[in-house]
Amino acid sequence: SEYQFQHFFEKKLTLTVGGVAAFAFTDSEVFQGKHETKNLAAYGQLDKKWNRFTASFGIRYEDYKVDELVFSRPVIRTGVTYQATRATFIRASYGGGYRYPSMAELFTNTNVGSVNVFPNESLEAESGWSGEIGIKQILKIGDDWKGIIDIAGYINSYDNMTEFTFAAWGSTPNFFQNIGFKSINVGPTQILGTEATVTTQGKI
Repeated sequence: SEYQFQHFFEKKLTLTVGGVAAFAFTDSEVFQGKHETKNLAAYGQLDKKWNRFTASFGIRYEDYKVDELVFSRPVIRTGVTYQATRATFIRASYGGGYRYPSMAELFTNTNVGSVNVFPNESLEAESGWSGEIGIKQILKIGDDWKGIIDIAGYINSYDNMTEFTFAAWGSTPNFFQNIGFKSINVGPTQILGTEATVTTQGKI
C-alpha cells in the first residue's frame, strides 16, 4: 500500500509527501522454507521554480526486514535545472541509492540440471550515489522539424555492490555439486562516463 499527498503552494512551490508499506510471506522449497519480509518507507520532496531555475530536494527513509535481518537507511536526491536561453538547458543532479538483498539472493538453494545456485544469508545491502551534469540544446530545423543535442557527464559510486558470481561454493565430496552461482558483495565500485545523444522530431 502507498499513500501520497501533494500540495501546490503559491510562487510555484510544490510539496510531495508519502509513505509505503509492503509485506510478503513465502513458503518455498527453493527459498528453503518459510520467510517473512516487511518494508516500510516515508518520503518527502520539495520542488521550486523561479525565473529560469527549477530545483528539487527530496529525502526518503527506507526500513526493510526479512526474518531477523534488518536493513534501514535514509537517502536523498537533489537537482537543479537552469534555462540559459530559450532553447538551452543546463542541469546538475545528485541522488543516493540503497538496495537491500532480495529474498532470492539470500535464500535460493536449487539446481537446474548441472547448474547450482547457492544462498548467501550474510549478504549486505548495496548503497551508493550518482551525480550528473549535462546540457541540452534544442535546434529548429525548418518549420516542421527540430533537433535535440544532449551531452552529459556522470559518476556512479557503490558500496557493497552485489554480483551473481560463478565459483566453487559447496563443500561436498562431489566437486560438480560444489560449483555454481552465488550472490556476493564485491566491495566498492565506481563508474565514470560521458554520454551524448542526438534526436530529431518532426512531421512528414
